[in-house]
Amino acid sequence: MNSGKTFVVYFEWENTASNHSGMAYLFRFLKKENKKYLQLIRIPSSIDSWNKYFRKSFSYILIFILWFLTSPNDKILFVEYLGNCSGDQTWMAKKLRKLGLRGKIYGIVHLSESNLLELYGSEDYLRESLFSLDKIIVLGSSLEDYFIRLGFRDKVIRTFHYVDCNYYGPSEKKTENKRLRIISIGSLKRNFNYLREIIENCPDVDFEICMGKSRLEDMFKGLHNVTLYGFITEQQLLELMQKADVSISVLYDTVGSNVITTSLACGLPQIVSDTGSIRDYCDATNSILCNSLVDFVNAINKLQIDESLRDQMSQSAKIKAKTIDLNVFGKWFFENIILS
Repeated sequence: MNSGKTFVVYFEWENTASNHSGMAYLFRFLKKENKKYLQLIRIPSSIDSWNKYFRKSFSYILIFILWFLTSPNDKILFVEYLGNCSGDQTWMAKKLRKLGLRGKIYGIVHLSESNLLELYGSEDYLRESLFSLDKIIVLGSSLEDYFIRLGFRDKVIRTFHYVDCNYYGPSEKKTENKRLRIISIGSLKRNFNYLREIIENCPDVDFEICMGKSRLEDMFKGLHNVTLYGFITEQQLLELMQKADVSISVLYDTVGSNVITTSLACGLPQIVSDTGSIRDYCDATNSILCNSLVDFVNAINKLQIDESLRDQMSQSAKIKAKTIDLNVFGKWFFENIILS
């Protein structure tokens, strides 16, 4: 049994800092369960607005602290590795490796293959960055396959995106909607042009689109069966999911998605693009996987008509969520990361 510490370096994203679905919440939960083994180091969300000199100074100080504190039995886990604006975590890992860190370096990569190539533009840069890690943790099989193709078969560990089923779940008093109500959440790698076409073909269905900080008013202008929501609280989002009948995700790509996991926990059947790692979370019992406009429209019509099928898929969605619950992830993390 490895009794070393794991130093977790995480970036506190402003939009998930205080909710139940972000990495900050996950590792604070894991810290409570594993006080002996985990040490958390938070990078504040404001760091990217700092003066370049202060930001780099913060990173150098953190490198010195980690290098000084780490023993050969210890690990450093960078939670947003190759995460673009997330506090220089990739750069810090590379520096620590060059300085001859005595412990191991792990990194969680969240972004999809297409997203990584868009951000960094070069597989050579990705390989160089991944070489600095002893283990690469991913939340979906598509990213695992990609990193294996890049030459990191022995380093990749695949797990899943967790969901807190104690917070996310269906309402005890489910609203009976007169018309099918479909919710769309999130903006990362979403095809909103395609979503508009789908909505235009389903005038008898109500759509609620949670656009966060995106500005989509012009995109959905003139559609009378659409309600747009800007930035809302986590509780408001939960209530919208609990009132919905179905969740729709029109995706270019995905790895592990808290939109998918939280809506599954709320018992929402998924109508979703068959792309990326989606089949790690969705299957024929809880979802309708789509590859074309016709697929999406047919899926909506099918669930609009067949209430019994919706109920069956809802039950299956809740069962799937239990398999990726926060406590299940905690056990996996203890056995496969802390004790590794």
